[in-house]
Amino acid sequence: MTNAITHEVLTNYVTNTLYTVNPAVTNALNNAREIAQAVPTPWGGIAATGFGLLSGALGFIAKAKSDKAALVPTLIAGIETAANNADVKKSIQTVATAAGLEDRLNVHVRDVIRNL
Repeated sequence: MTNAITHEVLTNYVTNTLYTVNPAVTNALNNAREIAQAVPTPWGGIAATGFGLLSGALGFIAKAKSDKAALVPTLIAGIETAANNADVKKSIQTVATAAGLEDRLNVHVRDVIRNL
């Protein structure tokens, strides 16, 4: 729904995006912990620090992806509520089809429309 005064698109779509870590990543981190514990001093501490930094970097990457994913419902709501949106929607559909994402996009669009 669009506010007539401010022209802001308002939606009650809630994004509780939860990422499930690939089991291979979890196993790799567990293996890294075991390796760090098995390595003698002082190399074990150095290895643990390196693995800790790697884990932090992976968390930062996941957060960045989550922030980008949170934008999608807002963009969809804005496009759906805009006047004369047919050309934009057709262009998005063409790109989504070419990328093989049309089915997934349609699911998200239906969710957003249902919550407008």
